[in-house]
Amino acid sequence: MNSFFALYKLDSAFLLLSVFVGPFIETWLCQWLIINVCQRIFSTFSERICGILSIGISSIMFAAAHYFNDPYYPFLVFDSGIVLAMVYYFTKKEFDANKAFILTFLIHACWNLIPTSIHFLFI
Repeated sequence: MNSFFALYKLDSAFLLLSVFVGPFIETWLCQWLIINVCQRIFSTFSERICGILSIGISSIMFAAAHYFNDPYYPFLVFDSGIVLAMVYYFTKKEFDANKAFILTFLIHACWNLIPTSIHFLFI
């Protein structure tokens, strides 16, 4: 019975980290911080070039943050980084940074919920 509760605690921690804590930190670091810093650095360029550079650097950093002793995994999540960076960039442009952060975080959390749920159901 003790092993059941130990496994439950481990699964709860995994769920909490992969669906809430991880996406929050990654959204803050890889989208909010990097895109805002890049926009200040590249403000002398045209708006289009500034956006492309901001989204590109954010996506590269997002992929690099997913290097979990597997050299191929960053290539698998690079496109996810592009999507999340674009969501943040264009939502911020249309509304404000707070709404962009919340939307990007929720998309990332839901995105992580899918494989985490599959892990709990079938493994």
